[in-house]
Amino acid sequence: MPARHSLRLTVLLAILGFCGPLCGGPVRFLPLNEEIAALKIGIRDGKVLTKIKDLSAQKRTKVYSCSTGKKPITLELPNVERPDQKPATLAITFPPGIQSPLVLILADPEAPSGLRTIAIEDSNTGFSWGSLRFFNTTDISLLLHCDQEVKLIPGSQTPLDITPGGVARNMGVQLFKENDPKTPVYSAVWSHEPKVRKLILIVPGPAPEAQTLVLKIIPEEQPTKK
Repeated sequence: MPARHSLRLTVLLAILGFCGPLCGGPVRFLPLNEEIAALKIGIRDGKVLTKIKDLSAQKRTKVYSCSTGKKPITLELPNVERPDQKPATLAITFPPGIQSPLVLILADPEAPSGLRTIAIEDSNTGFSWGSLRFFNTTDISLLLHCDQEVKLIPGSQTPLDITPGGVARNMGVQLFKENDPKTPVYSAVWSHEPKVRKLILIVPGPAPEAQTLVLKIIPEEQPTKK
């Protein structure tokens, strides 16, 4: 292989390595309920353990800076022990190319720690002010009727963005299961706020056997320019 081609390949691999599953940098966290928020959770970055002091189910944490090293950063639960009496840990996998990760912390009864994580893009470049980002944590595909739009929200943890546009106003929002487009599983009137972006997390209801859904709305207001 010519030297210049080898150099290009090395640079490309370095870029992919930086933006792949081991990626660090600025990270924010969001637990899906107050029970998770009340847990003592720290960020294990190599030998350094940093406690997350501002966990809240109502808003994102501040930005935590994590280095990019040979090992991925993990979350550590000092008060939850594994069978080997070491603290339980949670792996974090960052999708390739993610710029501003928001790590969701969800309950998972089948995991040793009782939790799992999902890292999603939270940059306001793609997730603009005035838009809605729906993120489905279930495996149920849903049809969304929002304002004048009808969109499919897949049950594959692929976010769906809706930008209503226009002035502040009320708008109807309904969700249907894809295989039952006539029976709404959620119906409400929301306010469209051009200077607020809203992350909508679709999570299973408290009784999984009932297959009910809960929508958790996390608003974030556009900062005012100083």
